[in-house]
Amino acid sequence: MLSMTKHQDLKYIVDDAKNRFRSASDFAIHSLREAILAGVLAQGTPLRQEELARTLSVSRMPIRDALRVLESEGLVSFKTHHGFSVTKFDVAQMVETARIRYSLESLALRQAIPNHTAASLEAANHLLVELNQTTPSPKAEETHRDFHLALYRPCHMERLLSLVETHLVVANRYLRLETVHRNATNQNDYSQHVSLYEACVEQDQELAEAILHAHIVKPALKLAQQIEESR
Repeated sequence: MLSMTKHQDLKYIVDDAKNRFRSASDFAIHSLREAILAGVLAQGTPLRQEELARTLSVSRMPIRDALRVLESEGLVSFKTHHGFSVTKFDVAQMVETARIRYSLESLALRQAIPNHTAASLEAANHLLVELNQTTPSPKAEETHRDFHLALYRPCHMERLLSLVETHLVVANRYLRLETVHRNATNQNDYSQHVSLYEACVEQDQELAEAILHAHIVKPALKLAQQIEESR
């Protein structure tokens, strides 16, 4: 069973999201994803469909759909005879996610840079400015995702972009933990985003990929080392 505190926190997330989505499935996906990323549903927590359906005031079908989507994102795990639960945090998995994310995003970036136009760069710049004006929050995470996708979208590879977006969502769990542990500031993050944007403007693929590696992989390796040293 969810504890009362957890239940109340989940209810807050639900109340905040209930009027923002057209379908019950999208509403359930967002609510449960945010509850996991925020730590309201802690790692290892059993996810009982009946209880979640009551809390979200939806039928079991949207809950089942949401759990399958979150399972594909790596946030939820399923075991026969045990059902669904929140995936437990794993340092090796965090590093693996960062490496996969870099591989996907560097490919998208490499293909996108020659295809950027003044309009596509302006769209990315608009998100970059917005990103600098937001404090850490779910909204900031959405802006962060949208900024990266704006840089990659001119690659015109829809399956690749879908994989990139999925791994950006998965990475949010580790990005939140990274914010707690690391010494880097939000301003340092912004500086990397600016440098990445400018490399795209200059069509410097080699520099852009180097910045992307420093932005994605190096912080994950550093955080993994910090966590291992603290054990």
